[in-house]
Amino acid sequence: MRAADTVIRLASRTPVRPLSTPRGQRLAVSHEVAAARWLTLAALVFGLLYLAFFAYHAALTITFPYDLDWGEGYVLNDALRLGRGEPIYRDIQQFPMVRSPYPPLFLALDALLIRWTGPTLLAGRLLSTFAAAASAWLAYRIARANGAAAPAAGLAGLLILGSPHVYQWAVYSRVDMLAVAFSLAALLAASGPPTRRRLGLAALLSLGALLTKQTALAAPGGIALALLLSRPRRLGWYLGPLLGGGAMALGLLSLATEGEFIRHVVLGNAANPLNLNRLIRFEAEFSLLHPLLLAGALGLALAGLRRWRPTPLAGATLAAWVMTLSVANETSSVNYFLEFIAIGAAAAAVAWTRVAQRGAGPALLGAGFAALQLALLFHIPNTVGVWPSFFAPHGYTPTAGDLAIGREVDAEIARTSGPILAEPAGFAVRNQREVLVQPLDLRAEQLRGRWDSTPLREALRERRFELVVLSYELLPLDVLDELKHDYRLERTLASPNGLRYSVYRPRY
Repeated sequence: MRAADTVIRLASRTPVRPLSTPRGQRLAVSHEVAAARWLTLAALVFGLLYLAFFAYHAALTITFPYDLDWGEGYVLNDALRLGRGEPIYRDIQQFPMVRSPYPPLFLALDALLIRWTGPTLLAGRLLSTFAAAASAWLAYRIARANGAAAPAAGLAGLLILGSPHVYQWAVYSRVDMLAVAFSLAALLAASGPPTRRRLGLAALLSLGALLTKQTALAAPGGIALALLLSRPRRLGWYLGPLLGGGAMALGLLSLATEGEFIRHVVLGNAANPLNLNRLIRFEAEFSLLHPLLLAGALGLALAGLRRWRPTPLAGATLAAWVMTLSVANETSSVNYFLEFIAIGAAAAAVAWTRVAQRGAGPALLGAGFAALQLALLFHIPNTVGVWPSFFAPHGYTPTAGDLAIGREVDAEIARTSGPILAEPAGFAVRNQREVLVQPLDLRAEQLRGRWDSTPLREALRERRFELVVLSYELLPLDVLDELKHDYRLERTLASPNGLRYSVYRPRY
């Protein structure tokens, strides 16, 4: 009897060969698994290729000394002023008419780095590029913490750096990628057990995102939604530090600037004009380039909401997607999608893994999703695929020809002794000239009736500026008319990257 029991126990531990499964069916399963592996490898090859392209583009852009986006020079100017202890949130009805549209965290970090790099765009570009690399790593960690397989999580990180939207924006001296990195760090902290310590850390990191860019609401919204629906008693552990710290920062900044911080950062951005055609164009371009990221990410978010127990990642994914609708803002660009790309890549990796875990056939489907999504992002520097919603020179890797044109503009400013008006503000900063206007924001403020162009038009009429350099022609229309009436176009310098510098001098 004991011998029989032993045989039964051993037999129960021995795997049984599925004799009932036809040999052809077993071979089909084997082929599906092999095909899934090849598709995953293909996706990895695409991702590594994009990583190499990103590194090449970043290396040449970071070291390029001149403006490559209309906002870079103004960020540099604000960082320098902040580093010198000068006010950056001030009345724009008098010179300098420069609205500072962002909270001060990026600017403060930029100012610290400038002490090492000098007053150039290098510091801000390094900070933004480092934040982009950190975002790719954080997305990998978040995906793994939410159950994604290692290959899918790795592809999520590569997908972020491979997106043309990230490629064309992340290496500029702009605040967006640092805000994304803070948001992802907050989500990673909230992805584990919801302890007081973890949620307190997530709150501080979320506050860091909001003090970098005031519209970085995806992580706070997603974490708060997940806690409200699944752990409502612990919601206060997160919202307490976040709201308390935010109220304190807002109060101190408002007090120190006599309310100008509210006018510049909160009211100024909230009331910008909206453009429905812009919304449709940007959303269509993004969806055509990222359809499987979009489907996987929103699928994961909606699945969590259907069970009324969304994870912080699922909640943040939905919030980030909703925030992309603000691209209708007249001053928007592809940067309005960066947060969703980063959070959505992590969510899509989790969704693709869940599909693959259902069997050999679904595994082939999940690998196919990943490979197709990476393939749709195909681009080659300065050749194809790097200019969604193209505004020169976004996405263009600088060349020797661009450097030569920049030097000519530099020389025009250097040989001008009197006051200048430079739309690409980095040229003014390089030559130790005061930045006097911020054209795009002045146009938006004028459309809302919050800025009167009379002082600026009078300054042009009186020929107070010995030199005016335009590159985007974003000045308010009545100011442009005044400029062209009182100043003559002396020369136009066309850069290979698509920028055209118009050099004006007074008519006498």
